[in-house]
Amino acid sequence: MKTTDSKNTTNEKQKRHLVFPTYDEGDILNLEAIILTPPPRQSGTIRVKLIYEEPSRPIPVENPWEE
Repeated sequence: MKTTDSKNTTNEKQKRHLVFPTYDEGDILNLEAIILTPPPRQSGTIRVKLIYEEPSRPIPVENPWEE
């Protein structure tokens, strides 16, 4: 039967430390950037007329599992 040494696991936890990634200056978000408002879009009303058509009758199919 194997046993783990408690001192070994505490030493490993103490050795771990946070490593922060480094970024190029071009990848960093500029919080002081000025965002211009976009030009206004065209606006208006669209008129449509819906035409109701009766559903077509289903095509009769013989037994599809029979081949």
